[in-house]
Amino acid sequence: MSQRAKRFLTTEEVAAAMNAPLRTVQHWCATGALPCVRTPGGREWRIPIDVLRDRADLAGYATNREAELEGY
Repeated sequence: MSQRAKRFLTTEEVAAAMNAPLRTVQHWCATGALPCVRTPGGREWRIPIDVLRDRADLAGYATNREAELEGY
């Protein structure tokens, strides 16, 4: 498994990267439209960085901060 595949983003980071409302990203997680995992406490989601790159097509959103995501 590559180093990048081990990295996860918060719903806030995904919303910022996709210029999408936070509630929209949370909805995608809750409905399974965006593959993610729950934190151990079960209150938050984490999205693998590779999933964000692969699913930028959601609702017409596109990652416009690709260069910033390289650090994850």
